[in-house]
Amino acid sequence: ISSVHEPNSSFPLSPAAESRFTKIRVEAPQLTSDEVRKLVLSWLAKLEPLEAKEAFGYIYGFLRVLKEQNPLQYQKVSMRHLRQWCDYANVRRRGPSIENFVLGGQMLFLDQLPPQRREVMIKALQDIEASIQGAAAIHRQPEQDDYDKDKWVSEGRLRYFGLELGDQSDDKERHKGMVPQLSSVSNMARVLLARDTGHVLCLVGPPGVGKTAIVEFAA
Repeated sequence: ISSVHEPNSSFPLSPAAESRFTKIRVEAPQLTSDEVRKLVLSWLAKLEPLEAKEAFGYIYGFLRVLKEQNPLQYQKVSMRHLRQWCDYANVRRRGPSIENFVLGGQMLFLDQLPPQRREVMIKALQDIEASIQGAAAIHRQPEQDDYDKDKWVSEGRLRYFGLELGDQSDDKERHKGMVPQLSSVSNMARVLLARDTGHVLCLVGPPGVGKTAIVEFAA
């Protein structure tokens, strides 16, 4: 059995080779179909009923806004994206599940948009996020005045985006090799949360921005 992506497959077959295969085209299901909705609900089954209802409503409200504001990105959303997003809701040990879930949506979708489109998308999401406490704060990019570096260094932790970073030890040696600036802590929050979903991580960015330092510190 062979599997290829179309239309621009990395493994093109010659006409002679193609003639030896029985081709079966696998169509993607509609994201709004009853079949997919039932799957999404099953992926959210670990949540409390009220949380699952909030998360389910948030997913389809988010997709509706994404389709209106960024149709090209909406077309790229796959079942794998939805499954991965639901896994963020099941991460409980790093803060409230619904906050983790909202942050997961930001990482998977909003962070992939150019800044201007991202801001437009966040404004368009305000109505569906009104019932989720703290959602707006999760999307807001904190100002430097909101960031308490001394708290991070002295207590070994910082509550950021609903996550506890580090531990409650006063061992400052733990922080050597990482400069606990606002951007570093923001990146660390994403790495820790994404790691707990069980999916493979890939940090993307230009040279010298601290990708290796973040990974070493997380390890």
